[in-house]
Amino acid sequence: MFAATLSLTLPVSQIAFTYSDSIPIIAVVMLSDGSLVLVAEGQDAKSDLVASNAKPEVFASVSWRENPYFAVTSLRNLLVVEITSLSLRLLAVASAPDNGECESLVLISVSWNDSQEAEASLSGKILFEGRVLTMVQWADSLDGALVELEDRELLEYDCSKSPAGALSP
Repeated sequence: MFAATLSLTLPVSQIAFTYSDSIPIIAVVMLSDGSLVLVAEGQDAKSDLVASNAKPEVFASVSWRENPYFAVTSLRNLLVVEITSLSLRLLAVASAPDNGECESLVLISVSWNDSQEAEASLSGKILFEGRVLTMVQWADSLDGALVELEDRELLEYDCSKSPAGALSP
């Protein structure tokens, strides 16, 4: 069962949900080609099934400001870690192209203007010795995440410690 649908141009690869009173964005969707779409709660149309739920709508399609050093289709574990009135920051893992190589934690800045034109750029990178098993947001804020490595080591990512964020055991 679903309360609303949203048609996009390509299949969805992953979704990072968020909530903030300061922006209308409710989710960031990564499509199968690595492009990003910002989804907002619709202003007019309400869901027929859920009384207080508005149907989602595309707020903006995001273009990359420059080509990142990695294939955007290699991104996984997308998380929203910071929100301001005209921007947000995403944390993701750039998967290693080969089994023996290391993975990177990348910080992506997404900004938009009043005409809903959005751009993404790479704003930080942390290289791991090994592979990331999973990542989850902090339960009480958007300021960071817990990162579990393949060897079961837990690291804490804090985006407020430097422009690129910082990892600590």
